[in-house]
Amino acid sequence: MAADALSLLAIKFEQDGFPLHAIHCLQGLITLRLLPEQEARVRCKLGHLLVNHTRNLKMAKTHLKQASLLSQRLMGAYALKAQVSSYMGELCKYTAEIDVGIQALRNGLDACKQGASSSEREELHAWACHLYLQLAELLMNSGTQEAVHECIDEGLIAATEARQPSLQVLFLLAGLQLAIASPDTTHVSQLLSSLSTLLMEPSLGNTMPPAFIPYIQLHFNMLQALNCMSLGKISEMDTPSQSGARGSLLLVETIEDLLSQVESMYNNVNDIGYKWLPPQALRVIMSLTAAEILTNSGNIDSAHQHLETAAKSVQALLSSMCLLPALPDQSMSSLSEESLDHIQLWEARHVLAMSFAVSSQRAQLRMLQGQFIEARLDLQAALSKVMMFPNLLSDKVPHAHVLVGLYCHATARYSHAEAHFAAAAESLRQSGASEPASLAAASLQACSALSQEGPESVSRAIDAIGGLQQDATGHLTRQQEGMGLQESCVLQMVSGVIRLRLAASSSSSEACKEHEQSGRMLLTRALRVAHRQLRHHQLVTSLMLVTAPLQLRGGCSASGSHTSLLAAASNQSSTRAAAAAAAGPSSAKEVPGVVCGVAGTTPAGMNQAMMLSPPPSNGGGAALSAATLSAASSIGGSGLHMDIAGAEQMLASAVQLAKNNGDLATTAALKRAMLDVFTARGDHAKHAAALADVQTREKNLQVLRRAAVYDAEADDAALLAWKLF
Repeated sequence: MAADALSLLAIKFEQDGFPLHAIHCLQGLITLRLLPEQEARVRCKLGHLLVNHTRNLKMAKTHLKQASLLSQRLMGAYALKAQVSSYMGELCKYTAEIDVGIQALRNGLDACKQGASSSEREELHAWACHLYLQLAELLMNSGTQEAVHECIDEGLIAATEARQPSLQVLFLLAGLQLAIASPDTTHVSQLLSSLSTLLMEPSLGNTMPPAFIPYIQLHFNMLQALNCMSLGKISEMDTPSQSGARGSLLLVETIEDLLSQVESMYNNVNDIGYKWLPPQALRVIMSLTAAEILTNSGNIDSAHQHLETAAKSVQALLSSMCLLPALPDQSMSSLSEESLDHIQLWEARHVLAMSFAVSSQRAQLRMLQGQFIEARLDLQAALSKVMMFPNLLSDKVPHAHVLVGLYCHATARYSHAEAHFAAAAESLRQSGASEPASLAAASLQACSALSQEGPESVSRAIDAIGGLQQDATGHLTRQQEGMGLQESCVLQMVSGVIRLRLAASSSSSEACKEHEQSGRMLLTRALRVAHRQLRHHQLVTSLMLVTAPLQLRGGCSASGSHTSLLAAASNQSSTRAAAAAAAGPSSAKEVPGVVCGVAGTTPAGMNQAMMLSPPPSNGGGAALSAATLSAASSIGGSGLHMDIAGAEQMLASAVQLAKNNGDLATTAALKRAMLDVFTARGDHAKHAAALADVQTREKNLQVLRRAAVYDAEADDAALLAWKLF
């Protein structure tokens, strides 16, 4: 009688939202004489409540271990064994005992297989799917990607056998996330097709909460956007929107509509049926995406508005997780990882990563517009998160180095920028990141090296990207495997500029011609990708800044002089502009972690960058004309000839793009490059007027840079030395 009363009380307290009262009831219950199966169930429930509502993980582990021992002695009770294994796996996730958790989950899957022909088979189907999702999450955190793929494939088979479309969708989404993040993206199209078909299934979501369908569709559309941007398939996003709003895309509008629908139905994870990211976090990601699209298309004001929306959303998330000071006058330094419990620690890293991304993206936008003081404040906000939460944000150290490098680069401290980009590349290598990831950082290092005076700058750039090979195209193709399209484009640009520098300094006309033709070819290919696929205005203007002067000269053999080629190849403004264009907050191939199980666990990763964005379909940024692109493409041909009109057309188009982006530095550099056009035409009046304009622009930019340095010299010096010494 007492056991029944305590059991009913525990259930009632838990349902009414009083988990601590339920824990007290269960603790009293285990002091009574119970049958082994009853005791196992009570200890299993008690351990689960202790994990989710207290910090007493030691006691939770004791109860779950005892429940496991008791259940293993029972004949049958396969669902109980699976449940205990699931709860043990959840505990081990929080205690970072990954191997123990993996083994516990595998034991649970074995129990599901053993009971496949028992009366519990329907319940075991659901547990098996949930255990596979939990296992995939732990395997992903252990860094075993191949094992994660196998686990998801097995889970998909289990969901298919169980005839559960909703569970099949979860495994396909998990597989799609991994495929997008993987260097080998060959399976992405197949997964997208399978998901599109399954989302049309009439029975989808029959047994799930009402918000399940819109949330699944939201999840799918977010991954579609990530995939399009990662692969440079911008045309698949570039359908004109229904509203015709400037800078708007149909896919982004679809995500916005679904997000609003989910928010109206969402109170907690039980309203959805599985856990990926809460709607507020998805709004942050969507706002970051929209800001990138608008920035690259020249709609800067709207980009700022979206970043403000993202900042407010992330502040609300931080506040809800007690990651902001409780009082207005309380310092952020009072917060630390030690002040968070195990569940907060697990979930906080995703929110902190988003906060880092917002500060990072806002800093880059302000650097672009010459707002260096404001950019430094955003940069300090991003770095403070990394310093306060060194374990949770350990994977952000390379990104932080890139961000500091961009600040140094934007304020013309190129040697410091080179050092930070080198530190980012080295940090990525030491962390076991893929070679393409470290090579992307090394490309920025090469940009900063090429922005400096001296012949050794070229050799440092060559060393940074791993040397040059005779077969420029083949070598780059091998290097670019697994790289995002944007990073690949930057590597081509850097390699092209290096080739031109080598041609300009070569004493052999044959070597000069070979290097120049390779350089022209690489730059032409990069420009085509930047314009036609990425539609990234900063990259386009940077590339045109170096390619346009090539139109003002013939081949190496034309005069025996390398003067004009040297002028084009040594145009440091192009590589100075390139670093800012090249570096996003992160690679677009980063995607949120494995989708979580029906009973819910938190995601294992957090996307923080969605670069590679198109211009608006109805105007925002000036598009390149066919004639301009044709002129730019001609630099890669073998028939090298002077084309003053082509150079002028390219530079004029690039100036318009840079102005639309609010890019002060690149606009000034392009205006200076235009002086050579007026000189070649002998138009001294235009040259004089343009020179005065250029000098004014460069002086204003220099004033802004100096103001950033002298506004807070100690802060500036601390930034330059961050984690270098």
